[in-house]
Amino acid sequence: MTPTDADSERARELLGEYLIDPDNHPALVNVLASALTQARANSAAMKWIPCSERMPEPGVFVLAWDGDDIAMAEWDKGDDWWLFDGSGWDTTHWCDLPAPPEGAGP
Repeated sequence: MTPTDADSERARELLGEYLIDPDNHPALVNVLASALTQARANSAAMKWIPCSERMPEPGVFVLAWDGDDIAMAEWDKGDDWWLFDGSGWDTTHWCDLPAPPEGAGP
């Protein structure tokens, strides 16, 4: 992922805090800036949605939170949540599953 200018600048600041001259380590600046940009993108994509606001598509597995634990579950449009093993689940919030890793496959 191509780092943003703001993340590149933050990476330079972070390295400077550890007394590492960013001008002497451009690859390290790029790796850290890319990680910051990716973390920001992942955080933006993983938003917990209250069930009182909206529900996911029926039959699609999502991450579900019951106030104490997180599980992979699906909503059946009848106000019932089901875990992947078929047991019931009382869900208060949900979010989409993250995308698989790039290049992942059999």
